[in-house]
Amino acid sequence: MESCTFLCVLQHALIFLAFSGTCFSAAGFFISQMANHKRQLGPPPPPPPPPHGVQACSTIDLSHGDVRVFKPHGMAAHLFIEMGTYRGGPRTFSIVGLASKPVDSFHNPPYECEWVSSSSSTGSSDDEEMVVVKKGEVHKILPDWNYGKLYSVVVLTCKFKEDVGTDKQGGELILYASYGDLYRQPERIVALREVKDEYNATVFQPPYPYDYVYCGSSIYGDVSPQRMREWMAYHANFFGNRSYFIFHDSGGFHDDVRKILEPWVKQGRVTIQNTRQQEIYDGYYHNQFLVVNDCLFRSRFLANWTFFFDVDEYIFVDPSTNLSAVLEGDKNITQITFEQVPISNEICIKDKSKNGKWIFEKLVYRKVLKKGVRYDRKYAVQAKYAEATGVHMSMNMLKGKNLYPKGDKIRYYHYHDTIDKRSEVCKHFVAPVNKTEVVTLRRHYFRIDESMFALVAPTKQYESKAIGNLPTII
Repeated sequence: MESCTFLCVLQHALIFLAFSGTCFSAAGFFISQMANHKRQLGPPPPPPPPPHGVQACSTIDLSHGDVRVFKPHGMAAHLFIEMGTYRGGPRTFSIVGLASKPVDSFHNPPYECEWVSSSSSTGSSDDEEMVVVKKGEVHKILPDWNYGKLYSVVVLTCKFKEDVGTDKQGGELILYASYGDLYRQPERIVALREVKDEYNATVFQPPYPYDYVYCGSSIYGDVSPQRMREWMAYHANFFGNRSYFIFHDSGGFHDDVRKILEPWVKQGRVTIQNTRQQEIYDGYYHNQFLVVNDCLFRSRFLANWTFFFDVDEYIFVDPSTNLSAVLEGDKNITQITFEQVPISNEICIKDKSKNGKWIFEKLVYRKVLKKGVRYDRKYAVQAKYAEATGVHMSMNMLKGKNLYPKGDKIRYYHYHDTIDKRSEVCKHFVAPVNKTEVVTLRRHYFRIDESMFALVAPTKQYESKAIGNLPTII
C-alpha cells in the first residue's frame, strides 16, 4: 500500500512538471504510467516522446544551481521542410527541401541517411522477413547561396556504398536532420518509401519518354491568359511533340489561365504543380530555387535535356540550324547557356500595333547591349548529370562541360514586364519608313529585330492544328 501511495504521488508530480511549462521527463512519465498499468495488471506502454517544443529533463545538468526553465511558444521556423525526394539510381537519392537559415548558418547541423529494407533469407515470400539497415553518406548543397530569408534551399545527396532496394523487396529512405545542439535529438524523417516490386532499373537509362522537358519557375501574380497562350503555343511548336512542360502555380494560374492551358493538359503535354503553399515559408523570391531543384530531379530521367527559363522569355534558334544540332553538336557538353536579348516592352511600329496582335508580333525592338555589362542568361542541362541547379545555371554538374555560345546560334528574347499586361503595351510608335533606324528612349538605344516576328504565322498555324480554337481571354 505504501508503494502504491508513493507511485501515485510521484505520478501526479511528474505530470505536473511535464505539462506546466518546465521540462518533460520521459522516464518519469513512464514510471507513472507503469503505476496505472500495474493496478490494471496490463503491460506498460512505451515511453511517449516529449511534447513539441519541450526539452527532455534528462539532458539538463542539475549540478549547476537552480534550473531556470525557458518556455517556448508558437513556431518561428521549422527545422526542415521536405518538398521532394527522388531516387537517382541503385545507390543514390536526392532530397530537396528548405532548412531554417539561422540553424543552418550558425550551427551547420549534420544530416544522416539510411536505407531500411525488409528481405527474406532466400527470397521466398514464405521466409521470415528481417529488417536490414544500411548507412549512407550525405552531401549538402545550398543552391541559393544562402540567399534565403527565414529559410534556405538545401539539396541533400544521399549515397550508399552498395546498391539498396534493388532486390525489389521495398524499403524506406530515412533522413536524420539535426538541430546542431546537444539538447535535442535529430528528427527522423521518412523521406522516401518504396513498395515491393516498385524499383525499376530501366527508368534510369535512355531512351527517355521525351526529348525535352521545360521546368518553369514559381508563377505568381495576375498572369495574362493571352500572354500565356502565346508562350505555350510558341514553345510547344519550338520543342516539338516529344516535349513536356512542368509549371509551378504559386498563385498566378487563375481560372482564365487554366482554360488556356487545359487543352495542352488533356494532351499530356503539360502538368501544373500546385505550389501555392510555399508562400508560407519565407524563402528567396517565392522559393524559386526550391521549385527549380525539385523540377530538376523530377525530370532527371524524363528527357535528354531540361530547360530553365521564364514565361516572358522565348528561346530562339537561328534558321540556319536547329535545336538538336545545337545541343548535340558536342557530346561532352552537358550544360548550355543562352544569351539574353532584351526587348522593349513599349516601342512598336505604328502600323503593327493594333489590338489583338501577339506580343512577339508587335514588340520588335531589341536593346543595344553595352559592352562590359553581363546580362542574365538562361540554360538547359542534361539533368542526370546535375547534382543541384540554380535559376540562371547549374554550378553543380557531375560530368561534362558548359557551353556559353554567343547569340548567333541560340538565344532567348526577353519580353520583360509583359506577362501580366492585359491592356495595350505599345506606348511609343515608330513610323514604318523609319523602322530600321536606331530608336532612343530613356537614354537607351534600340534597333529593330524581326527574328521572332517571322515565327508568328507558323506558331498560330501550329496552335490551330494542335488544339483548335481557343477562347479569346485578354
